[in-house]
Amino acid sequence: MRNPYQVLGVSPQSGPDEIKAAYRRLAKTYHPDSGGTDAKSQARFYEVTSAYELLQRKDATQRANAARTAAYAAQTARPKQPDAAPKAKPEARPEPKPEAKPEAEKSGPKQTSDARRDAGSASHSSPDDAARNNAKSETFAEPRKPVFADFLNQIKSAGRRALGGRNSDHVYEVNIPFSDAVIGTKRRVTLQNGKSLDVHVPAGVEDGQQIRLRGQGAVSLGAREAGDAFVSIAIAPHPVFKREGADIHVNVAVSLPEAILGSKINVPTIDGDVQVTVPEGSNSGSILRLKGKGLPFPPGKRRMGRGDQYVTLTLVLPDKIDDQLKDFAATWAPGLQHRPRKV
Repeated sequence: MRNPYQVLGVSPQSGPDEIKAAYRRLAKTYHPDSGGTDAKSQARFYEVTSAYELLQRKDATQRANAARTAAYAAQTARPKQPDAAPKAKPEARPEPKPEAKPEAEKSGPKQTSDARRDAGSASHSSPDDAARNNAKSETFAEPRKPVFADFLNQIKSAGRRALGGRNSDHVYEVNIPFSDAVIGTKRRVTLQNGKSLDVHVPAGVEDGQQIRLRGQGAVSLGAREAGDAFVSIAIAPHPVFKREGADIHVNVAVSLPEAILGSKINVPTIDGDVQVTVPEGSNSGSILRLKGKGLPFPPGKRRMGRGDQYVTLTLVLPDKIDDQLKDFAATWAPGLQHRPRKV
């Protein structure tokens, strides 16, 4: 991999904020969601992501080393507590007994100097040597192998995030009329790689349902196999039929005599017109059920067969009301007593 600073276009003296800004700018340019679906853009995004993660880890290591160095410096600068050896210094003062003085003068300073030398050598060598040894091992020895191993892991994870998974799948939309959703159809789809395929659209397919074409997606870098292609079905609405799952709803107008006296009328279905009996005294809003006259159940559903069709009757008066109908309505006593709006 190239120098991560060169990959991000920044100098080695750049701070974390400048490095982050450069990474965000490049990631936004080459990210697959921004339109960079070609191999060069994907490889560039992969390289930028790996370089940024490497510099982040390096910055974290440097901060940790600086914190440990500061801790060692503070420990070294802290005033040492007097230990048992320096307390031998008062023995240098002369004792009342003449015979004890030479021993004190002879042994005391030697003990004190040895103790001081031992204490001085301990205070001089241990913290500083430990700090230098730790700084050397942390700065040079320790990061080499772990950073290299982590770098390889970062390459793999960044590659999976940038170039694998859902980014290798593609979705294509196919528009079909309502009648094709009823009986099924075939549609030719041209993929991004230039290949054309005939896609079978099954009967009863629902609006927005997707058909999976395994292995017909893009091949991402680092992936062992191609992704999948998905064909999303968009169904145009019908002027007469309204679909709810596998059921169909339709409104049918009836005249006043048909509703009052009952009759047989023709009703449209997806299989053609069928004759339906309107019961005597049917009201506007009455619903008739035609069993098995709906659509086939969508693929993937556990139920087999077809849904039902529901016919809603709508009472429609003539465009022009004649005098006979007016006279009948005015003189029909039971009708005048009828109260359809119950409060």
